[in-house]
Amino acid sequence: MAIADLYVEGFSAPPWNEIWTRESALEELARAAQKDCFVGVFAYEPEIEDIAGFSWGYKLPTKRQGRVDFETSCANLLQKGISPSQVFYGADTVVREKFRGQGLAKKLVYARTGDCPERYVCFRTKNEPMLKAYRSVFGKEITSFVENSAYDGGRMYVFRTSFPIADLHVPDPLFSGCLR
Repeated sequence: MAIADLYVEGFSAPPWNEIWTRESALEELARAAQKDCFVGVFAYEPEIEDIAGFSWGYKLPTKRQGRVDFETSCANLLQKGISPSQVFYGADTVVREKFRGQGLAKKLVYARTGDCPERYVCFRTKNEPMLKAYRSVFGKEITSFVENSAYDGGRMYVFRTSFPIADLHVPDPLFSGCLR
């Protein structure tokens, strides 16, 4: 299964229930890969000879991008005293159902943002397990706000990245693949 197939599987299921095809997922990945400071990682599971999960992100855009109203998000950040130029956007993370609940999302988020030069990382979600993964890497969010331009019930969560990386123990991941 390619990353595009796992994208379709992850975002077509609850809580998202979005309509994706392999082609639209490939287009989404191609768009993401062109963003400023794009970083992507994936976990490969040798037992199944396939990808167990992936995560990617990029520097926070300042203009609306497709379904996401980044202009409003940037305005919200500025109101909170956070410069959007210092924010990395955690765009998408998907873990194959078989591997959920084992800490893989946390490993992927950490691997994707471990060397992040930005002072903040944000992501939007309505997925509690994903929020838990971010909190396990970054601690409590410093702020959050409603962001439902792409789906109802979404929030943008903002975390500081200035944490002592040496103090964060993340076991060796199953993977190491990096998309750049």
